[in-house]
Amino acid sequence: MLETSSLAVECGHGKEWPVMSGLRSGLAALSVGTGLLFALVAGCSADGSGAIDDDQTPTDPEPQAQLPPPSGGGDAAPSDDGGKPKTDAGKDGSVDAGPPPPVPGTPCTVPDEVRKKKCGACGEQGAICLAGADGGAATWSEYSACENELAGGCIPGTVVDEACGNCGTRKKTCTAYCAFTTAACTGQPASSCVPGNVDLSNAGCGVADTYRQRTCQANCTYNSFGGTCTAPPTTVPVGPTVGSVTSTIAFLDANNVMGRLSGTCPNATVGTAATAITPAVHLQVHNPLTKPATVAIYNSLAPGGTVIKTYMAAYEGAAVPTTEAARKACLKGVSTLGTASLTGDSKFASLDSATRQVTLAPGATVTVYVGAFSAYDATKPAESTGKVKLNVQTLAVGP
Repeated sequence: MLETSSLAVECGHGKEWPVMSGLRSGLAALSVGTGLLFALVAGCSADGSGAIDDDQTPTDPEPQAQLPPPSGGGDAAPSDDGGKPKTDAGKDGSVDAGPPPPVPGTPCTVPDEVRKKKCGACGEQGAICLAGADGGAATWSEYSACENELAGGCIPGTVVDEACGNCGTRKKTCTAYCAFTTAACTGQPASSCVPGNVDLSNAGCGVADTYRQRTCQANCTYNSFGGTCTAPPTTVPVGPTVGSVTSTIAFLDANNVMGRLSGTCPNATVGTAATAITPAVHLQVHNPLTKPATVAIYNSLAPGGTVIKTYMAAYEGAAVPTTEAARKACLKGVSTLGTASLTGDSKFASLDSATRQVTLAPGATVTVYVGAFSAYDATKPAESTGKVKLNVQTLAVGP
C-alpha cells in the first residue's frame, strides 16, 4: 500500500524546514527520515536553539543490551534460578518498619486502639490506648508479655563466638528473622587433632597388634609417640566440638566369644545356638566434658583390617554386662547394619539414627558391645575375626 506523509522540523525563531513527503514505504521513511532529521537538527543548532554537541555522536544500543527496569515498581526482575522473581528474603528487618511503637504513658487519640511491637525472638507484645478517667486524656498502657516467639530462635543482632573444629572459633550472628548465620571456622592449628584422641602407629613394633601411641593435647596438637608398643586403648573420649571424631581399634578374637545379641534394646535376645556364638568385645566411651554430649558410635575399616559384618549395642555405665539378664538390658541397639556414609560399608554396624544415638551426661561412660555376625570358622577366619575401628562422632554438645 502506498502512503504519504510529511514531516517538518521547527527551528528557532518559528521557522519550519520541510523534511519529506510522499514516502512510499514506512520502513524507508524511517531510515531516510532519521538521517535527514539529524542533519536538520544540526542545522537548527547553528542558529542557537536546541543545540547538540557536535563532539557527541549518538550510537544505537548494543543488540544484547537491556534497559534497566523502571524505578517506580512493576514486576520483579527474573532471577537466574528458573525465572522466578527475586524476593527480599535478605532484607534487613529495620527497613520499612513503620512508625515507632508507642511509649507507655504518652497520650493517644483513639481509645481501645491496640498497637504491637516486636520483641524477643520474633515475638510480639501489645499496648492499648486507655481512656482517661473522668474525661481525662487517653494514654498508652504498659506492654503485654512477649508472646509467639520463634521456637529455637535468637534475638536479632546477637553475636556469639563458638568453638568449632579443632581449637577453632567462628561467629554466629542472629538475623532480623531470628535465625543464626554462621561464619567459617578459623584458627585451627596446622595438622590439628581432637583433644583426647589417641593416634596409633605400629612402626617399630615387633609384636603384632601393638602400637606406639601419642595423645592429642588440649591445644589440638599431638605430643610425641611413646617409646613402647602396647595394645590400643579400650576407652574412647568424646570430642569437644560437633563433628569431631575419636577412635580406637577393636579386636574380634576366636578365643573371646559370646552369644550374639539381636532384637531391640532394652529387651534384646541373646543367641544360644552354635551358629550364634560369635567373637565379640566390649569397649568404653567416656564423656570428659562439662556438658551432656550426643554421639554416633560406629565401626569402620581398621588399618590392615578387613570388612567384617558386625552387630553393636550400648550399655549404661562402665561395667561390662556378664549375666544374660544384664546383656539383654542394653541401652541402645541392637544395630545389625551401618550407615555407609559413616562406616564405609553397610556391613559395619552403627548407632547413629535418631532413636539409636547415645547421649552421655557430663563425666558419664557407656559400654559398647561389638560382636561379629558369624560364628568362628577356622576355614574362613576373616568372616568373624580380625580388627575393626570403633569411632565416636560428636553430634551435639550441651546445654
